[in-house]
Amino acid sequence: MATTDEPALRVVAWHMLKQALEQKLRERAAVNNDTWEVALDGKAQLCFDQAGLTLQPIRSLFGESVPGVTTLTVKQSVWYEGLWLELKVKHDTPLPLPLFTKLQARLAESEANGEASNEPTFEAKLDLEESLSFEHSLDLQEFPEWIVEMVRKTVEGVRLLQRH
Repeated sequence: MATTDEPALRVVAWHMLKQALEQKLRERAAVNNDTWEVALDGKAQLCFDQAGLTLQPIRSLFGESVPGVTTLTVKQSVWYEGLWLELKVKHDTPLPLPLFTKLQARLAESEANGEASNEPTFEAKLDLEESLSFEHSLDLQEFPEWIVEMVRKTVEGVRLLQRH
């Protein structure tokens, strides 16, 4: 239990993560012609609830051959459990079986220990952070390092799913 957790520090971390992800996605857009919408949950949710960021590519994450809407979320656990982050991916249709099988194998082998299902729609989950507590004594100088690592893990998760 993270009874020493400072929920207000979560809000700071989430805003920093949102800005860093938007920057990274803009850089990728210049190269890959990908456009993303990024939305952050409200302050009260970020302090105490299972909340976070929603990332939505303008086009299907899986390319033109797999039309549909893909939504990615980076969510935290509730504050009293410590900070557990995971990346969830939902596509509003099932993926073609060969693609699903390939992605399922990649997810299982990834450092994020991912898993996926394909019925009735495609869903995947990757662990990003096992446990972190935003305690009052936390050195704010550590935030940028943590942000860089979370951006790296999130973007790596996106790349893992996009490669096919």
